[in-house]
Formats: sequence, structure tokens, C-alpha cells
Amino acid sequence: MAIKELVKQTTLTGRISRILNDSTELQKEIQRLSKRFDNKNRECEVLKEKCEELSKKLAFYERIHSLKTNK
Repeated sequence: MAIKELVKQTTLTGRISRILNDSTELQKEIQRLSKRFDNKNRECEVLKEKCEELSKKLAFYERIHSLKTNK
């Protein structure tokens, strides 16, 4: 009976060890994806600012053009 218990404990220990390793790998992947998401989010913010700036410039040039054509 003691051998069966030892085998059970060894098997459970192995399973727990694999689960912990998988958990660690998942945490690393989550951190990697989180950093990537943060970087993409920053890129989007920069692009948003550039789009707003271009939109203002376009509105300005359209206004100038309309003033020139209405003379």
C-alpha cells in the first residue's frame, strides 16, 4: 500500500509541477502581450494626434481656398 501512495504522490507532484510551469509560461506570455498592447496603444495615440493635426491643417487650407475662390 505504501508504494501505491508514493506513486500517487509522485504523480500528483509531477502534475502540480507541470501546472506551475504552465502557469509561469502563461504569466510571461500575458506580460509580453500586455507590453505589446501598451506599445500599440501609444502608437495609436500618436497617430490620433497626427490625424487631428492634419485635420486642422486641412480645414485651414480649405478655408484659405474658399476665400480665394470667393473673391
